[in-house]
Amino acid sequence: MKHLMLWAIVGLVMTAWSCNPTENVDPTSMQGQFAGTFERTVNGQSEGVANVGLILEGNSFSGSGGPNRYPVICNGTFTVSGGNITFENACFFTADFDWSLILSGSFRLSRVGGEYILQRSNDNLVDTYRLRRVEANN
Repeated sequence: MKHLMLWAIVGLVMTAWSCNPTENVDPTSMQGQFAGTFERTVNGQSEGVANVGLILEGNSFSGSGGPNRYPVICNGTFTVSGGNITFENACFFTADFDWSLILSGSFRLSRVGGEYILQRSNDNLVDTYRLRRVEANN
């Protein structure tokens, strides 16, 4: 009975793993100019979707967020490691907006087809960037 249960668990894990459309992201592929969207959900409800642009060169990033600082993308450095991308923002900001909207900190990084998905969650809040390469840096 223990062996049957073990094989059932192994089978479920392998099935779930093989059905996952997410590709591993090669850190070197995270270079170039990207365009896409940002969306924040709170308790599963969207706070809106904004168009964003992001440029990744070497270990530096810069970009532009949506209107009304939703989100804020300035400039700084980034690293890709173990399925995560971490941004360290180098800009100074005034205190008149929600600083959690600044592109900074660690995000899970995945790729589905040609789309890169950066996502982080904190309790009931989920931030998602969906990006597509528009130009590769050489």
